[in-house]
Parts: sequence; C-alpha cells; structure tokens
Amino acid sequence: MSSFDYSICRSELQKYQNEQPQLEPLIGLNQRILDIQESVRASLGPAPAVSAWGMDNLNAETSALGDKVPAIPGDVFRQAAAKMATAFSDTAGVAFPLERILNLPQLQGDDVSSIAANLMENELDLEALAEGSGYNAETIAFFLHNLLVPFYEHAAESYFPVFINREVPWTKGVCPFCGSPARYGVIHDEKGYRKLYCGLCRSQWPYPRHKCPVCENPERVEIRQMTLGDDKAHMAEVCDTCKSYLKTTDERKLQRESVPAAEDIITANIDMAATKEGYSRAA
Repeated sequence: MSSFDYSICRSELQKYQNEQPQLEPLIGLNQRILDIQESVRASLGPAPAVSAWGMDNLNAETSALGDKVPAIPGDVFRQAAAKMATAFSDTAGVAFPLERILNLPQLQGDDVSSIAANLMENELDLEALAEGSGYNAETIAFFLHNLLVPFYEHAAESYFPVFINREVPWTKGVCPFCGSPARYGVIHDEKGYRKLYCGLCRSQWPYPRHKCPVCENPERVEIRQMTLGDDKAHMAEVCDTCKSYLKTTDERKLQRESVPAAEDIITANIDMAATKEGYSRAA
C-alpha cells in the first residue's frame, strides 16, 4: 500500500449501504467526511520523503514521528472545519458548535499543530466545548480527530511500504509512525496473518495473531473473538487480561480484500456489544 485510496473506501461504504439501508445516515456522514479529508490531503501536495531521523527512531523502537506532530496550516484546517461542521449539522439537524471550537487559542495563526498534541494528550476540555450544543464530548473528539487525519496521512504516506513490507523490526501494538493505538485489525491470507490499522495516519503494519496489541499479552487463552449473529467476518477480539477490544475483519470469511477505514464505520454494533460486556477500546 503506497497511499490510501479514497475512491475504494467510498465504494466499500456504498456496498455496505446497499446491503444495510439502515446505515445510510452513518455512512452518509462518513462519505462527506471522506470527501473533505481527500480534498485536504490533495491540497497538501506530495508526501515528504522517508527521513533518516524517522528511520533512526524506528530502529530505536520509537515511532517515526516521535514526539512531534505534522505541520497543520491554519487556513486549511479552518476551511475544512467549516465544511465538516456543515456535514455534522445537516446529519444531526442541530447546529454544530464550530465557532466555539475555532475560538480556541490553539486554532489561531498560520500553524495550528498544537491542537493535535492537545487532543492526543487529553488536554482539551471537550465537555466545555460540547456543553449546551446538543452534541457530546465524544462527538467533538470525533470531529477533531477526523480533521487531523489528512495531515497525519500526508506525513506518514511515504512510510506505508516500510511498515507493511517489514523493512523495520516493529513489534509493537501502537502505530509505527505516530504512536497511536491500533484502531482496527485485519486477518488476511490463507494462513490468517494479522495486520493492524491506525485510524489517525492510516498506516498498517503486521502484528502477531496471538498477542493483544494493548497490553501485549501473548497468552492466546486470554484473547477471544466476539461476533454478532450470522456475521462471522466481523468481530471484536477481546482481551480478558486488560479488558480491551480491537474490532477486526477476517478477509477469509468476508471473501474479499477489506478497507479498514470502511470496516470501522460499519461495525458500530460491535462497539456497542463489546462496551456492554465491559471492554474498552484503546483508539
């Protein structure tokens, strides 16, 4: 994988919507989010090359980005935020609190990259941003996260082949580029290999089937699969050691190559089931 293919992701979402019409509001919103992300990604130009500094970090078992965040041009971010707020407002029928968000000190000026660090370190008062708006803190976080994705994707893109082709000995359950927890898992190949997907920078990397990517517990007996109804292709892989779960698609049962970004969107029912049983999601 050399880049994220937005058209394939949209096609997968449309396929699921045709099969499950009840998902139309959720998929419709995410289709609009993808359109905005693709536009931002295109405006940023070619991805920066793999750097010696990034490779040194990886060889030292640190994420390539280290403690840095990508450059985020303020005007690009604010324009995307306005478009995304319209999509949220149209879907919910309630005005999104865009002005409150854009008035944050971190979002003033020519570069607003500090907002990424603040969000990642849980330093934003999301409850205050949501208060009285008709939206909750989780939705505000979802909004900001999706705005950050194309900037991280742009920074990470040149590293995609490095990770998926095992050009560095990365053995951790967090993203080798940005250090975020894995967002999704994919079981592929006839032998059932597993790869993990980062929902922030869209990197993918191989990871052992028998290990929990959160606590890195290697005891297979502590990791089990939770499926719903007749759908055996989509599951939560739950760890009874740390009580975390990772949503996963088994391509052998899906019978086609999956797109983790799309799979994550259409499996909200698995999130609800896993949460109800007391498991939590790291990403």
